Amino acid sequence: MEFCYCGSNQIYSRCCGQFHNGDAAAQSALELMKSRYAAFATGQVDYILRTEKLKRPNKRADLVEWCRQTQWLKLKIIDTSRGGST
Repeated sequence: MEFCYCGSNQIYSRCCGQFHNGDAAAQSALELMKSRYAAFATGQVDYILRTEKLKRPNKRADLVEWCRQTQWLKLKIIDTSRGGST
């Protein structure tokens, strides 16, 4: 069992993993932001592409490589406002 990269101190499969595998959808802007960060950190490129506003179909290979080459340290959320339901 591994902790989620979003910083929730929850097990990945019970946190952002459920969004990445399609078992649940983010219910707020904050959940979406955290789940997208965790997706970058774990290389869940399909989730990133599925949840982006600007659809760029030829972006997948570059994104896979970028996720692989980047060292993801942590997500630090300083503040939220109007982060209600999506």
